[in-house]
Amino acid sequence: MTTIATPTTLYDPPPSFSLVSPFLYRSSVPTSSHLPYLLPLHLNTLLSLGPELPSKALQQWCELQNVRLVHLGRKRDVVGEARTWKPVQEELVKEGLQLLLSRENAPCLVVDPSGVHEVGILIGCLRKLQRWTLSAIFAEYASLAGSQSRDIEEQFIELFDTDLVVIPPLKDRIDGVRDVVNDPPLLAPPHWNAQVPPDPSSDSPTTQA
Repeated sequence: MTTIATPTTLYDPPPSFSLVSPFLYRSSVPTSSHLPYLLPLHLNTLLSLGPELPSKALQQWCELQNVRLVHLGRKRDVVGEARTWKPVQEELVKEGLQLLLSRENAPCLVVDPSGVHEVGILIGCLRKLQRWTLSAIFAEYASLAGSQSRDIEEQFIELFDTDLVVIPPLKDRIDGVRDVVNDPPLLAPPHWNAQVPPDPSSDSPTTQA
């Protein structure tokens, strides 16, 4: 008996696609060819941080799939940003973090044109809220940014004031990012070759980068 192999449909993820935590993803802006890959994620929200208007195809897909498309990047003052050292405005990061922390927005995909810069800053500031050490934050940032890493983006993450962020009550926070404020410190994933906080039950103090 001859077995006939049937072709398997392969779906392409958007460039720089990665899982941040349960129900939270990051990538570059998806094109039409990437949309089938996103279907099994059952997204509720797509957060766009770039100043460019999302494509018609992406807008139509979000409408068809009942995905809330939030274009925070439209609020950016690109000219104003060019006059300062900051790569993005603090208000954009603050609003983005508050959106990510809210359970009602999950599952959520965060995108920008590169999948590295604005997204990397936002996720780095999220890790600050999760009380990662700076060395662990920068290791994650560099592992995904690669040759596109920018010192100025790491500096923004380091100096960002997390007290600006209004954190929802624990019951309203998205699963996987509950470890903020008074919750126990989060250990960075062991595959990041970086210094991480010790176990909270240990006697040794947490070393901050």
